[in-house]
Formats: sequence, structure tokens, C-alpha cells
Amino acid sequence: MDDFIINNDLLEDLITFYNNGDILSPQEKIALENEIQENGIISYMILNGEGEYFMVGAERNTEYISVKDLIPGMVLAMDIVSAYGTELISKGSVLTDHFIDVLQKLNFEEVLVYKNQASSNELIETETLIHRYVDNGYVVDKNKIKKLIQEVGSGNPLDVKYVEEITGSIAEQANTNLPLEILEKTISKDDYLYAHSLNVALLASLLGKWVGLDDRSVSLLAKTGVLHDIGKSKIDKHLLDKPGSLTSQEYSLVKKHSQYGYEILKNITDLEIEVVLGVLMHHERYDGTGYPMGINGGKISVFGKIVAIADVYSAMVADRPYAKKECPFTILNYLENDCIGQFDITYLRPFLYNVASSYIGNNVILSNGEKASVILVSSTEFISRPLVKTENVFINLAKERNLHIIEVLPLLHS
Repeated sequence: MDDFIINNDLLEDLITFYNNGDILSPQEKIALENEIQENGIISYMILNGEGEYFMVGAERNTEYISVKDLIPGMVLAMDIVSAYGTELISKGSVLTDHFIDVLQKLNFEEVLVYKNQASSNELIETETLIHRYVDNGYVVDKNKIKKLIQEVGSGNPLDVKYVEEITGSIAEQANTNLPLEILEKTISKDDYLYAHSLNVALLASLLGKWVGLDDRSVSLLAKTGVLHDIGKSKIDKHLLDKPGSLTSQEYSLVKKHSQYGYEILKNITDLEIEVVLGVLMHHERYDGTGYPMGINGGKISVFGKIVAIADVYSAMVADRPYAKKECPFTILNYLENDCIGQFDITYLRPFLYNVASSYIGNNVILSNGEKASVILVSSTEFISRPLVKTENVFINLAKERNLHIIEVLPLLHS
């Protein structure tokens, strides 16, 4: 085999070529690896057993640190990207114990970090905001929503300022990478409606952030989530809490809640029209199979489309009066495969990807009883069937269709 020499003009093109998923010739590959090792111009990492490369250009004021030597507060100077092009951890992220654990489970040997760490105050502030909400703020907001819905159910007018107070607290969480495990909290039967409304608000605002909506829209999505089931205040709670299946007559009555919600909100002048329409349309479906109007496609408001996705996931990931909670990956599989055409892919795909990716680094239980770690998530297809690693073997669940994830273990127990 003839030697293939890489000059400086060719180097950057080859890196781009590699990162785009194109294939280099054997000569180019060997020469590129030699250039990496001899000059340290770029970094590369290989996923064990897969032979897939991740490359990044080095910057000034950066250095390579062994993953085992990372400490919280260091700042990433590179994107952590999977072989599928999925961004796992963004450049500029402040490393926390969780991110470091993820890098270790992904078998990274070293990563590029900035020489100047984030201040300890920045790190503490980020982690404190999350823990404070998980440990206390969640319950406070749930009880505020409970008071709100009960007041409306008693015939009192909606207090818009009180709604906005709740909304501000929830929308703030869209900027903190709030752990989605909070949505799996055990909910008492009496509190299901209120906790579900809070969970939908959290998810809807997160999804708004994920798809690039502005801060105002994210805040209004949180408000829509808070109010999306306000119409259930007009339905007998014994019917809402009924265990088991509803009769067709009972189901027809419960389905009226989105219409009731619209009636409650439509004449409140201080309430944004996007919120009112989102409440009305959160059970409409992209293919026209929803209710109350049976409209489809572009006729459904953006907020209606987003809250619809958040509503289904939130309902299935928690215990309900009439059904046990499902594994997050079971729900993602349901949304990805069983609900084809029902949700706008513009919002569904980012939702599936971001929720699935939030579990990278978690241990899971497979359907054969084995314990594995979630390693990579595809951003395009089979999002609900990630690459996992047992003690010694990588398993691509997109190909091993006889296996699936049946349980996600909390990070503290992973």
C-alpha cells in the first residue's frame, strides 16, 4: 500500500468528511490517524467494538483531560457527539457529576476542556435550582394548581395573576435541564389531576425550548399546560377517578373537558388567545381523529400540537387512577410507532429524541432480565430503541427487535 500524505490544506476537509459520515480510503484513514497521534492537531475517540470516530478541532486555552480526572465545574470545549450525529452534551456545558458519569459510561478516555473552569458559584447555582425544584418547588406548584382548579370548580372566576405566578416558576425550569425523572413521582389518586397539569406544563415548556421557541412562547406553553385540563373542574371527580374503563356515555362526558375549558377561558380578556386555543385543541390529532372538532394538520394550533404530545406522555409515565405507569421507553415506542400520523412530526421527533437522550447514562432492565446502560440514541429513526451496553456487549435495540427496555433505573441506583 502506498503512503498517503496529508498536508495542512487537506486536513480540515478530511475531518469534515469524516464527521459527515463519509468513508475515507484505507490510505487516508491511516494517514489521518498518524497525523492525530504525531501532532495532536485533532482528537479522536472510538466506540468500543464499533469502530466509529468522533473528531473535533482543538482550540487555544484548551487541554485534553482524562475522563477519570474530570471534576465538576470544568467546561467542555467540544461537543460530545454520537456516531449517528446525535449531540449528547453541548460544547460549553459545565460538567456536573451526572455528565462525568455519562462520559465514563460511554467509555470516553479523554475530552477537551477549557483551562479556565466555571466558577464554583455557577455550578452550585445550576445544581441548586434543579434540586430546589425537585425537592420543594414541584410540590408547591402542584398545590397552587390544585387550589386554582378547585376555585374554578366552585364557580369562582379564574385568577389570571395567580396563573401567571405559577407559570413563571414552571417556565424557569425549561432553562435548567430539569431531570425528567421528576415526572415519574408517585402521585396520590386525589392529586392526579393537579400533578398531571403541572407535568404537562413542565413538558410543554421543555418541548417549546427544544424546538427553539422564544421565551414568551415557552412561558405561554407553561400556562397552557397549567390550564389544559381546567375544564375537568366541571366534571364529577368520582368519574375522573374511576378505576377501570369508562362506559361509552361516561367517556363522551369526559371528552367534553377541552370544550368546557374553552368556555371557561374564552372571555377572559387578560388571557392570550394562543393559550385559549391550546386548551381547546390539546386532544385534536394531526390526522383528524381527535376531538372536540376533529380538525387536522395545519388547522390545529402550535400550542395544541405541543400540549397534545406532553399530555399523552405525562399521562402514561405516572400512575393514573385507571392504569399503572409505563416505562419511558415503552411510551416513546408507542408514540413513535403506534401513533403514526396522530402528532406533528415537527414537534414529535424532537420530543422523542430529547426525552430518550435524557436517559443516556442510566441503567435499564431489558426484557430478558439483563441490566444495561443506555449509550446512544438515534436522532432520526428507532429513537425509542437506543444502543445499550451490558457488562460486556453492545446491543443495538434497533436491530435486536426481540429485546426492549422494560424499566429505567433512577440515576442514584444505576
